[in-house]
Amino acid sequence: MEEKLILHPTATSYIPINKEVFTMHIERYLRLIAGAFIILSLVLTRVHSEYWLLFTAFVGLNLFQSFFTNWCPMMMFLKWFGVKECKA
Repeated sequence: MEEKLILHPTATSYIPINKEVFTMHIERYLRLIAGAFIILSLVLTRVHSEYWLLFTAFVGLNLFQSFFTNWCPMMMFLKWFGVKECKA
């Protein structure tokens, strides 16, 4: 495992960064997209209509069932776009 030294824009010195820690796999994209959908639906609930809470519930239920089945509809789209699964 090779470490690279990367200078953070606000840092005063180089810090070692493990590149594999920042690799985006399907599981990380799934969490990112689900979180974004939930925040978006909560904003739309506040601005537009209470019925957007149904979308929040849909996303939450899909996350819950994916715990048991290791499958979520968004995973199908991410695989179609060529996102790799986590090796571990």
